[in-house]
Amino acid sequence: MPDRLPVRVDPYRLAEKGRTLSGELAVDKMPRLKLLLAGSSGDVECRLVFSKQVRQYFLTGHIKGCLKLTCQRCLESYDQEIDSHFSLLLVADDREAERVQEMAEPLIVVDDELDISTIVEDEILLSMPAIPRHREERDCLSHEMVNEIESLPDTQQENPFAVLEKLKKH
Repeated sequence: MPDRLPVRVDPYRLAEKGRTLSGELAVDKMPRLKLLLAGSSGDVECRLVFSKQVRQYFLTGHIKGCLKLTCQRCLESYDQEIDSHFSLLLVADDREAERVQEMAEPLIVVDDELDISTIVEDEILLSMPAIPRHREERDCLSHEMVNEIESLPDTQQENPFAVLEKLKKH
């Protein structure tokens, strides 16, 4: 069983040492994400790499997991795979964030401390589909409905413009 990630870390210290954190985070500990899920149990696997290049500190990560979302077509739950990679440049304040946002995605670090769960939750929210739905529309239909639809006879509807054709002949 993979390790649990720490709740809070000093990213600068970890970056100085070139540390990598790998482990799981419980989805039910992410309140904003929990509101969007059909079921709040489960974990996501995370790999977070802290590094320093010249005088800049970076956090790169990979998040992988499966979330239970509600399909907006049929309102049934389905499993949505999450596989997200991200790279963040650690900065001290808004001014520095504005200065570097052309180069990299900034992440403001307050009091030399990061809440791992919040960062992972943010990245999951960014990687989720805007409109959750089954990949295929056919997956939204229950098996009974599929069988009913397939058993319906093919009926040809009369062309509404056929009347015009008759008028044209007269």
